[in-house]
Amino acid sequence: MKKTLLLTAATLLVGSSAIAETKKFSPYVGVQAGGAFMSAHVKSDDNDSNFEGVNTAANPSGKGLIGGVHAGFDCGITEKVSAGLELGVDFLANAKAEHKAAFINAGNGLENNGNIMSVQQRNRMNIAARIKYAVSDTAAPYLKAGYSASSFRGKSTLETAEITTGKDVKKSKVLGGFLVGAGVDLTLTDNIRAGLEYTFTQYNKMKIEHNFTQNGAQKLTRTYKPQTSVVQLRLSYAM
Repeated sequence: MKKTLLLTAATLLVGSSAIAETKKFSPYVGVQAGGAFMSAHVKSDDNDSNFEGVNTAANPSGKGLIGGVHAGFDCGITEKVSAGLELGVDFLANAKAEHKAAFINAGNGLENNGNIMSVQQRNRMNIAARIKYAVSDTAAPYLKAGYSASSFRGKSTLETAEITTGKDVKKSKVLGGFLVGAGVDLTLTDNIRAGLEYTFTQYNKMKIEHNFTQNGAQKLTRTYKPQTSVVQLRLSYAM
């Protein structure tokens, strides 16, 4: 009887230890850097403002550098599977989508002149859930999904010296969007992890209205819907 009780207690103790190990809570912090590739679907409302024949590029794109910091945690679900939550902040340089519109037979004194409009992404904050699967002792690919909020700056410039007022206009706005991505964590030491990650974010719309005077009051309108693909190298410290 004593042997049976001792064996049962030992089994429960080992099982409890295994569960505790499986559900290990592991916070981490780190840095990341890489490249951002931004494009924007553009809708023009110029025909509503007597700009017949306006010629625009439908999907301008641009690229730039990106870098920032992240913090999060992983929690073991099984021996190989873990899930967690991560917060990241990124700063972008030169990620700008720019296009030029030429006024053709506009009929309002703007023939053969142009308009340059652009949208530049400046920084972003992301929060995302991750689920990770350890394929070996040192490599764990993962998927992530969440929400991103990013600041954008729009600018419109008219390429003509004949504009009476309103040659330039600027607008800043924070846009939100759904973020998805995938990556891999590589364990270098007990505390240091390196990794590679790709994310894609489709942001909400941003409208730029450019009011100016040229043979009377005129207005140009563009609606942008930007999206960003980001590839980054990561370095994290697990606490």
